[in-house]
Amino acid sequence: MPAEARHIKTRTVPKRALIAIGGVVVLAALLYGLAYLLAGGGVLPNTTVSGVSIGGLSPAKAEARLQARLADKASAPIHVLVSDKQADVDPAAAGLSFDAKATVAAAGKRTANPITLVSALLGRRVVQPAVAIDTAKMTGELDKLDASLGGGHDGGVTFDGLTPVAVAPVEGQAIVKEKAIPALRAAFLTSSEPVRLPTQLVAPAISADVVQHTIDTIAKPAVAAPVLLDVAGSQVVVSPDVIAKNLTFKPSGKALAPVVDGTGVAAALGDKLKSLNTPGKDASFDLSSGAPVIVPSQPGTTADVEKLGSAIASVLPRPAPRSVVAPTTTLQPTFTTEAAESLGIKEKVSTFTTYHPCCASRVTNIHKMADIVNGHIVMPGDSFSINGFVGERDRARGFVPAPMIEDGLYIDSVGGGVSQFATTLFNAVFFAGLEDVEHHPHSYYISRYPAGRESTVSYPQPNMIFRNDTPTGILIQTSYTGTSLTITFWGTKYYDIESSSSPRYAFTTAGVRYNTRSDCESASGNQGFQIDVTQTFKQGGKVVRTRVYHTKYDAEPVIVCGPAPSASPTPSGTPAPTPPRADGRPPAAVPTP
Repeated sequence: MPAEARHIKTRTVPKRALIAIGGVVVLAALLYGLAYLLAGGGVLPNTTVSGVSIGGLSPAKAEARLQARLADKASAPIHVLVSDKQADVDPAAAGLSFDAKATVAAAGKRTANPITLVSALLGRRVVQPAVAIDTAKMTGELDKLDASLGGGHDGGVTFDGLTPVAVAPVEGQAIVKEKAIPALRAAFLTSSEPVRLPTQLVAPAISADVVQHTIDTIAKPAVAAPVLLDVAGSQVVVSPDVIAKNLTFKPSGKALAPVVDGTGVAAALGDKLKSLNTPGKDASFDLSSGAPVIVPSQPGTTADVEKLGSAIASVLPRPAPRSVVAPTTTLQPTFTTEAAESLGIKEKVSTFTTYHPCCASRVTNIHKMADIVNGHIVMPGDSFSINGFVGERDRARGFVPAPMIEDGLYIDSVGGGVSQFATTLFNAVFFAGLEDVEHHPHSYYISRYPAGRESTVSYPQPNMIFRNDTPTGILIQTSYTGTSLTITFWGTKYYDIESSSSPRYAFTTAGVRYNTRSDCESASGNQGFQIDVTQTFKQGGKVVRTRVYHTKYDAEPVIVCGPAPSASPTPSGTPAPTPPRADGRPPAAVPTP
């Protein structure tokens, strides 16, 4: 062996030690694997939030459990103490809310770190709930607490009659918001004990010196003399007592600013301001030329009570005489010229006239209803209901008793007999091609109306309703004479309407009815029948659609006023007498189909 060679000593690890070390490694690996499996894929085991266990749950189930279990706590009021005064804070109003998703995320889940795994399995993990906060809402709630519990106030000025009275300032307490907000947030969901909110002394912004200065320079001069109000060239006196009753002082920085209630002054002056009121006029349509011509709208004016108060307040520090011009404001019309122009009311769409005998009480009701409806505009897409628009017919509005059909008999009713109006309106709707929403033919056919193309109405039912299903407006014009009623629709014409009727068919007859009522009206009776009316819509001479109205009229019995005669035999071959007609003429022969 070379001389420079060195001898190296080696130490052999015993075989048994190697086996022991390998066993420890294997055992550690097994324990780690077991811990990893036991930890699962959800929230770490043994995890609680405000006393609610969520360990081992999936994130979604953990969130759902927290939402359900903490709902009552999340809505429970937080008890607070402010300067030893108790109050409750509504968490929702204060902008506090529980964030379940963020809480579960903070709770953590299975990790490869063996120390975290083992501590999770062997220990107990308490996770604080994640809380979201709306600072603006919280500040608003603390401001309310300040106002109700903080105490103290600024100096001010009031009036005892015409004498200004000083209101001394008082030092108060104010909540220290930068400390109160985290205190409320920490108590939310975690504590039911009252939370003491920190406060600090706050000096009033309006001092006693400012109060006295305000009295000397504004309050006393304010009621020392009247203010003369120029109303359309005439002078109206606003007396000192009116000024005192409507004058208050509000803090403005470190000063007191006079505020005059213009509404109160206007109420005290009453009719003295009425010359400022010029009523505006809505746009309308003049139909006198046979075509709709727009009458432009006009704005109106009225006293501007808000500016009136400011105007009077501005001169109060001045010595007498002092005057201001009464301010006005413009009143815009409800229905402007531009709105009228946009409706497309430019031509006659349809018109229909029905006739009636002169001078009956029902004519008064027909005319009254026509006056109410005349000039109404049905906007595109809107519906018009006779009962909805006219309302209940009563004596207060000039309606009178008139006959109407009820249960097959003619009886007097206030506002009765207006089916003439409903029938005329229905035909205007029919020939305009508008949507018939609801109409009800009479139970008996009345000869002055077109068969199958008529309508009855009473209040509250039956009713008649149509809808303006066109993109332009419909202006309803009504006119009448002593024996006729005409209803015309103005707008944009979309259809030419033709009407055709089938022959009458399915005739029926009725017998005699005796009526002992004091308001009975006799009738000679009529046949019942059925009829079909076809409405044909044309555009440019071409048929675009049709609609068929089927109407069934009941047979009208002969009405005899009085009790039914006792049964008595008649000589053989002698016919029983036929009751007379209502008009006293001989009975009419009943036609056969």
